[in-house]
Amino acid sequence: MQQLAEKKPRRAAADDTDLNAHDVPPLPVGIAHQATRAAGEADNKWYISCMTRRTEIPAFALYGERAGLPDLLHVETIRDRAGPLDWEIAMHRHPSLVQFLWLDTGGGALRLDGGTHEFGPGTAIFLPRLCPHGFRFSPGAQGLVVTLPVAALTEAMEQAAADLVAPWLGAADAQFTALMQEIAREHAARDPYRTEALRARIVLLALWAIRASGGIAARQPRSAYGGLVTAFLDLLEREFRAQKETVFYAAALHRTASHLTRACKAVTGQTASALIRERVMLEARRELAYTARRVAEIGYDLGYEDPAHFAKAFRAATGHAPRDFRAQVARGS
Repeated sequence: MQQLAEKKPRRAAADDTDLNAHDVPPLPVGIAHQATRAAGEADNKWYISCMTRRTEIPAFALYGERAGLPDLLHVETIRDRAGPLDWEIAMHRHPSLVQFLWLDTGGGALRLDGGTHEFGPGTAIFLPRLCPHGFRFSPGAQGLVVTLPVAALTEAMEQAAADLVAPWLGAADAQFTALMQEIAREHAARDPYRTEALRARIVLLALWAIRASGGIAARQPRSAYGGLVTAFLDLLEREFRAQKETVFYAAALHRTASHLTRACKAVTGQTASALIRERVMLEARRELAYTARRVAEIGYDLGYEDPAHFAKAFRAATGHAPRDFRAQVARGS
């Protein structure tokens, strides 16, 4: 199978040689639903390790955007995201997000760990948090990308985040295709009980992904730093309301605060304290978007006794005052 021609990324980012990917050999290149057979598995999917040791890969909420998601999840077309970038998305990763991609028409290549993996129409791709990845799409490619916080995935289905830890791609069957289209329609419609409808479909999407992966993803090896940072993020998910200090998480993980910060910086490009603040502000955005609670009450529950302090921290994180943010979400802007 012929590989897409290599070219320089449009933006400064790590290229394939920067990934130091000799630890894990790349898979053979092929169309997704004609991928090489894994031992004992069907030949319609790949399982790909995303270990890397270099730190140059930027960490984004969405590609090129460091602000957090203003909604339960984010849906966009491949055309909207990749078209303005000349159909190429340079290597990056998401510390707290997972992504599902459905390619309807056209083709492309997924870059992971120094390997470039071609795919064609009717492809499903899953990308876990922290996994460095980049894309090249053929001009005019059509499809959807659904991005959601790990927190939303865990709330919808507690075991899903633990089972979906390795990237993979395979054939998009009728069920996956329908789920992606339904999520896009529900996300855009803003009908009554929209949040509940989206959460229900997240459960179905997660179940589809877990069954499609056959459990192999959960057994993929991880680097030492990657495992520590994943454990930290899992603990943060449980404790962020009560615990805001790096030293607490480091002690719980039997590490020093400096070691945990070094690991977080190496894997995500952010310090442990920055990731803690980011998680707190994500919860603030979600509370403002999906509840009618008073701003001061939300801030207090997140550890801000002074409402003015909470408003200042929220503005620093999002660029908006809490009430303005809530109004924007209500307008759908």
